[in-house]
Amino acid sequence: HVPSLDSNSCKPGIRVMIAKAETHGPKTTPYTTYIMHIKTAFSVRSISRRYSDFKDLDENLRMVRRTAPGLPRKKTFGKMSPKFITERKKQLQAYVTEILMDPDCANSEPFRAFLGTRGHHIEEEILSRNGPASEKGVGPFVPWQLQSGHTEEAFRQVVQQCQEARDKRQEARVLNQLAIYLCNEGERTRALQAMREAYACCRQVQDQDGLLACAQTWACVHTRFGETKVAEERIREAMSIAASLDDTTSEANCHRLLSVIKSSTGHKKEAAKEALHAIEKFVEGKDLGSAATTQHMLGSILYGCGEVRQAVQVLECSMLFRRQARDKLGLAETLCALGQAFADIGYQLHAMDYFDQALALSQEIGDRQGEAICLRHLGKVHHMHGDHHEAISAFDKSAALSVRLDDTEGQTFCHEGIADVHLDLGDARLSIVHLEEALQICKSITGPETISKEANEDDLKSVHPPETDIPEDAAAKGKTSEPTGEATHDINMPNLDQKWTQHTKRIEDKLVKARSLMEQTLAAHDDLDRTVRKGGAGQEATATETGSATRPHIPPCRFDSCTGLHR
Repeated sequence: HVPSLDSNSCKPGIRVMIAKAETHGPKTTPYTTYIMHIKTAFSVRSISRRYSDFKDLDENLRMVRRTAPGLPRKKTFGKMSPKFITERKKQLQAYVTEILMDPDCANSEPFRAFLGTRGHHIEEEILSRNGPASEKGVGPFVPWQLQSGHTEEAFRQVVQQCQEARDKRQEARVLNQLAIYLCNEGERTRALQAMREAYACCRQVQDQDGLLACAQTWACVHTRFGETKVAEERIREAMSIAASLDDTTSEANCHRLLSVIKSSTGHKKEAAKEALHAIEKFVEGKDLGSAATTQHMLGSILYGCGEVRQAVQVLECSMLFRRQARDKLGLAETLCALGQAFADIGYQLHAMDYFDQALALSQEIGDRQGEAICLRHLGKVHHMHGDHHEAISAFDKSAALSVRLDDTEGQTFCHEGIADVHLDLGDARLSIVHLEEALQICKSITGPETISKEANEDDLKSVHPPETDIPEDAAAKGKTSEPTGEATHDINMPNLDQKWTQHTKRIEDKLVKARSLMEQTLAAHDDLDRTVRKGGAGQEATATETGSATRPHIPPCRFDSCTGLHR
């Protein structure tokens, strides 16, 4: 008898069993690995995975399929106890089994990478056979949000491949991406046409998950071009689809996006209500990170309404959530917003403390943009507190970072801040130098279009997370999100243009004031000189002594190595 396997009598399928859990330590930081057996009719092999690997799988799966099974939450304390490890092993087994029962998730690239099926042809064949996406399509599903760097031609080629394969689901996903790309390029008509085609594809195959994603993207496209009423209708439609799918996270995202739109149109109270609904949904779904982000947004809305004390309370709750989620970038953002709020109600010392904490966190995680913003706010608070030298020092450091980051907007605010300090010190000449520099930068920025484009890219990413987390995006976004003022990016294009125009007008008004002060000072000098020339020798000596006591001191011009300006 020769042992052999008859392929015709074997049961098709694949099983993934978590056989045991192993705890490692104590010489290293204790951790647990889970030994998994991958079984088919023809092979058995073992792999080991940690909880962090399961977490990465969950994040990647949700970019492919929004309704992917949920991963058991991470535990901070008591995670090494035998009882908990046994329970966690059962939870992870149920999680993997649920993924295998969903053909789209089982056939996805993230799950294949998690199992390490590359080179194991039988396993890949079984997963492909079970997945409807590859049965007659062009491969595993692409995510609803692709990485940056794709061109329109590349999207069109993939759309053509999907049409040839008659794969409507894939075609809808790629058309969704094409719409986002065209939206960012300012092609409104073509972006909307791509969305209509994507929506039609999802309707043909009754893909509710796809309809949900397309409705949200459609809303973002209308928002990008200031069509808020139509955008609200699309969001309401997406909200009803999410409710029918019992997708709490997507429903919360819809409330959050609706809050952003309401805020941009000036309906602050309605925006606050939508933000509260979003927070409740995020907490219900145990997504503390998104809840903290939405609370920060709610704090910004309340701050914009003048409800500073309520904004402080909400921001403090956001700070607690972000500490629990260990989100250092978000924590720095919230600390910076709290500093602004306390500065606004006159608590300069409290504001300095929050800004110092935010600055330390930004330096720790390498967020240079956040560091520049914190220094800029510290300069403002020191100026308000009367610490003029500290204010100029903070502004100079922020300006140096802004030059290094090629942040022209940040340079503008730094020059304006330094000019304000010198104007309060009575040094109109240096104030004029910095105001002229700020005005020149303002006029050189092709600004509002660029800023609004970046803001709308962030709005699209908030609804459709990118395939990979890019630190630069986080830093660019962070330009620490502030309740009002310089770093606030409004999604409504007309409001952005108006704010930028008001900023330029404010600088011009300050420049007029500084020049007027300069003229008064020069006139006073001329009057004093005429008095000295008319007087006699004794009177001239007296006038000289008096003039030396009353004449305003004009410091010599110096070169600032941080900003590259002669002052």
